[in-house]
Amino acid sequence: MARYHLYLGTYTQKGGTGIEHYAFDSKTGGFALLDATPAPNPSYLCLSPDGQMLYACLEAPLYEGAGGVAAFRRNRDGSLQEVGRKSAGGVAPCHVLVHPSGRTLYAANYGSGSLTQFELEADGNLGRRTVFAHHGHSVNPQRQEGPHAHCAALMPGGRALCVVDLGLDAILRYPLDNVGRITGEPARIPAPDGSGPRHMVFSPEGNRAYVVCELGNRMLTYRVEGEEMTLMDDVSTLPEGFQGFSSCAALRLTADGGRLYATNRFHDTLVQFDVDSQGTPKRAGITPTGGKNPRDCALDPEEGFILCAHQDSDEVTIMKLDPTTGQAALTPTAIGVSMPVAALFGGKIE
Repeated sequence: MARYHLYLGTYTQKGGTGIEHYAFDSKTGGFALLDATPAPNPSYLCLSPDGQMLYACLEAPLYEGAGGVAAFRRNRDGSLQEVGRKSAGGVAPCHVLVHPSGRTLYAANYGSGSLTQFELEADGNLGRRTVFAHHGHSVNPQRQEGPHAHCAALMPGGRALCVVDLGLDAILRYPLDNVGRITGEPARIPAPDGSGPRHMVFSPEGNRAYVVCELGNRMLTYRVEGEEMTLMDDVSTLPEGFQGFSSCAALRLTADGGRLYATNRFHDTLVQFDVDSQGTPKRAGITPTGGKNPRDCALDPEEGFILCAHQDSDEVTIMKLDPTTGQAALTPTAIGVSMPVAALFGGKIE
């Protein structure tokens, strides 16, 4: 039996605690609540490279309208101890990421359309903050009236930071030094008009980048050559002929780069893409997730299950993955939790 730490971030306006910590059994899909840590609206979570720290963006108006970022030290049993909290310098932070050096943290601020860089102290706490504002708009007057930074992804080797901006229909690529600090102005990589790019991952080889689009319900594939990125494929995440409302959210890539999974909110499905020998994703299946509004999903470390966090039905459903085809099948058990919006695995339980 292999058990792993699982952390769930939640919106807290309906009485949720903040970050709930579970043991997850990668053989059976079973789970057990271990403890919970108070935090206001921890809507995205990440670990430091050494696994000693957990960081959360706090999507609440804590600092004169701005949200926050919190740093937690992980105890030996996986429980969390908050050691620092600072303003994100922007409204509605929705994504956090740490550079592989462990020296720099990035937060994407959706509401104000900016990127925040924190230099990290030797003990992992939050240090000096710098905010980089985005400017412009795109074609959708309701959703793209201004910039809306939604996530940050590091190019392989940590040589540059790509910030996906839904409001600009663009990816902004910032140059970095060897500890992840931004050193210059960003280059702008376009996405299709009105697509509303949301989340991004790179292939293990680093020669492909995949972007899921919230507004257009699309999966974009970019060819990566050095610092350059060129759009090479654009495919729907929805069934042929679907005419209703849907809104893509989470994106996950298997460790070998062979499969992509993305969530379709309001269509309430998980879409699977198999990646061919050219690095192009081919849609291989669409499966109901068993809940409402799958805001996030997470592959368990052994990739036998994928968990879908449903913001509107207060549950994290557990889907078993076929070891040969990767097809997802809903299991009869789910984790009941108030407004889950983030899921993160955190290593084996010793």
